[in-house]
Amino acid sequence: MGHHRLIVALPQVLARRPDVRLRILGSGPLEGELRRLVNVLGLSEHVTIEAIPSSDRRQMAETLARASLVALLSEVRGPHRSP
Repeated sequence: MGHHRLIVALPQVLARRPDVRLRILGSGPLEGELRRLVNVLGLSEHVTIEAIPSSDRRQMAETLARASLVALLSEVRGPHRSP
C-alpha cells in the first residue's frame, strides 16, 4: 500500500534530519517484504514495523497522537474531486 515508497525515500529524509524515525503500524502479507527492504537499505535503526490489533483502538489512537507526522497510504485512486 505504498509503505515501500516511504522506506525507499527515508535515506533522503535522514540526510537532512538524522533523528527521523519511521513507524509502520499493522501487519499483513507484505510485512516480510517490507522488513527485508528495511534490512537491505540498512535502515533497521530508523524503521519499526509493529502490529497493533484493530480491536485496540486506544493504543492506535495514543500512538498516532504521539506522532509528529502521519501518512495514510493507499494504492487505490478514487474519482478526482475539485475543491
